Amino acid sequence: MDNLNLNNKNKPATIFVDCDDVLCDISTKWTKGILDQKDYFSKYFNLPNDINLVKTRMFFHLNQWLMKEDYKFESKEEFEEFRNKFMAIYLKKDFYSDLKPTGFAHSLSLIAPNSMVKKIIILTRSFDENFSSKKEFISILFRNSLSKVEIEKIGPDQKKSDIFSKYNECDILVDDELPNIVDILKNTFVSKCDIYVPKYGYNKPNDDFMSLVSEKKCNLTYYY
Repeated sequence: MDNLNLNNKNKPATIFVDCDDVLCDISTKWTKGILDQKDYFSKYFNLPNDINLVKTRMFFHLNQWLMKEDYKFESKEEFEEFRNKFMAIYLKKDFYSDLKPTGFAHSLSLIAPNSMVKKIIILTRSFDENFSSKKEFISILFRNSLSKVEIEKIGPDQKKSDIFSKYNECDILVDDELPNIVDILKNTFVSKCDIYVPKYGYNKPNDDFMSLVSEKKCNLTYYY
């Protein structure tokens, strides 16, 4: 995508941005990991013939997208084994080590040193198992502007809006999950900001979302 629009800002911008599937593409790598173990996962999943279908999936969670509708786990033990194998693909300690920045991430890293960028807060739902490699990915991406970057680790059951009590301004908000944006707009001070959303099959806006964005006087941009 093109650079974020900073021209309409009358002060240096504070930018809140997600990491997974915004700064880097974790879904494609995770799906490739599933396909590498297709002998196991084919029992449970309708495996895609085209890896690019991950971008157009209608469900955010990969297991919800791939799961065979008629499959029933025979026991709690079978389900736990399946869940553990599925999560183990992502929870590898070095999962982020070979991921490439998205086009958006590259653009953001280029403008980050600009005087019109005040601060970049990365709100990212994370697990202890691979958080170090995620932090390293972020540090390399923003190596020319690290003094402006803060990483806020969000727990699996924590809401992103919980973090905003530490801050008092938000000029740009970037997230791929509409429920996160709704949570932030409804439960924090955020309004009159620019919202950017990477376009995936699972995050098409509905009327309620558009009404909330309008009510908060925000500008919404979808990008590829």
